[in-house]
Amino acid sequence: AMVGTLLVALSGGRAELGPVLFALAAGISWGAGVLLYQWSSRTHRDDAMVFAGWQLLAAGIFMAIFIPMSGESAIHWTPAFMMALSYTVILATALAVYVWFLLIARLEAGMASLGILLSPAIGLASSWIQLGERPPPVAALGLGIILFAIAFFAWAEWQRAQAALARG
Repeated sequence: AMVGTLLVALSGGRAELGPVLFALAAGISWGAGVLLYQWSSRTHRDDAMVFAGWQLLAAGIFMAIFIPMSGESAIHWTPAFMMALSYTVILATALAVYVWFLLIARLEAGMASLGILLSPAIGLASSWIQLGERPPPVAALGLGIILFAIAFFAWAEWQRAQAALARG
């Protein structure tokens, strides 16, 4: 799936390898965080809301420190901007993070991550359907590799479940 994601990201010829590898490293660290969360939630029986709150607080502090250093111009606090910011912070981020922690508390990390692996595939398919953008052959190959990885993982999970049922 990582190879497929690299192919999709670099297929347009405009992306640089460094930022793409940085994003993949972030994904790997996110996966490690999921495993750490699952271990911690099983060991300490903490609520998903606690983990979601700490993650959002840490991210907010990080952004408050580093966004001013980005060199972007000052924010114009218009009513439309504040509405968009409120939607993004409350619904799109806080709710999504909370639901994510609920999912990974109840599912195995691999099963919960299948939806994450589908994101590039859904993005490419949506741009193809809605905008008529045909993916270049390299991106289509990357998409195929991602879908193969998802199918292989789902098949392996199904095999494991069947073996567990057979054992009793």
